[in-house]
Amino acid sequence: MSLKQIWGKICPASKQQVNNQAKEVEQNLKKELAAQDRKMTRRLQKMDNNANARLERIEKMLMMQYGGVTQKKRNKQIIVALTSYPKRIYEVDTVIERFLNQTLKPDRVVLYLAEDNFPKGEAELPQRLLDMRNQGLEIHWCKQDIKSYKKLIPALLEYPDEIIITADDDIYYELDVVENLYDSYRKFPKAVSALRVHKMNFEKDRILPYAKWNKCTSEISNVPSMKLFATTGGGTLFPPHVLYKDTTDEKLFTKLCPNADDVWIKFMMVLNETPVVLAGNCVKIKCIDGTQEERLWDINIQENDTQIQNVLRYYEDFRIEEKRIEAYLAACDRDCN
Repeated sequence: MSLKQIWGKICPASKQQVNNQAKEVEQNLKKELAAQDRKMTRRLQKMDNNANARLERIEKMLMMQYGGVTQKKRNKQIIVALTSYPKRIYEVDTVIERFLNQTLKPDRVVLYLAEDNFPKGEAELPQRLLDMRNQGLEIHWCKQDIKSYKKLIPALLEYPDEIIITADDDIYYELDVVENLYDSYRKFPKAVSALRVHKMNFEKDRILPYAKWNKCTSEISNVPSMKLFATTGGGTLFPPHVLYKDTTDEKLFTKLCPNADDVWIKFMMVLNETPVVLAGNCVKIKCIDGTQEERLWDINIQENDTQIQNVLRYYEDFRIEEKRIEAYLAACDRDCN
């Protein structure tokens, strides 16, 4: 056998061996790089978590030091009003804490509770909630449980000449809610300013079903409009005297809109010819953990249309600019397009 033949037999085996070794080195290198990458990711994540924890501690320290309601007197007070009930009473302090630490401090933060829901009064309330009275929280008791209406109706009766901002007991609010709403109010003092709205849609002179509205939309922003529907729990500012005289009629709203306070309030705006203005862009709702086992929204999505028709039938003889309510709103819709 010649040297060439011998080398021909050896060389392929040598090449294969080299290729195998190269692949093995490459695989080991990839594993090592992946391990280093995972280690670095864990280290960065830990650093990020530590930084976030430090920021949260600093924020809480600042809240404890500077939180509360304003000590400066305003011509018109800013009242933050909300309500709660037993299933959420242990989470509502999170919402209240946010409103006691706003960039623009309100004059009052008032929590309305129904006596029927808490027969033993303050003895049934969490201590951390009671302690917030030292920062300015006020707890006011209602004789009747009018459900979600408690966040606005009692405040309208108690503070008829003041600015009222409504909030829900299950939403995590940004710290500039009051400032943004108040800035909007100063631009549009005759409108209801909201941070979250839907746009009502129409066909001819009829309101389309709620399911066909444009939900949480920013298409009409910083412009007062009759066709915007404020979701009052998203953060909504009511200037004094912008609602129709029937607004606080408990027998009427519990009969026509028992589970749809936003529907009732919207039509009380309409009857008073009060528009809604979206203050900036429509905010996305961030719910507090553990608060969504029971939601009024689940009922409202099914009953809104029924309760809208209840109101329209009751006020069928009411005229705005010589038009029925629906025709008036539809005309406003056409004028805006």
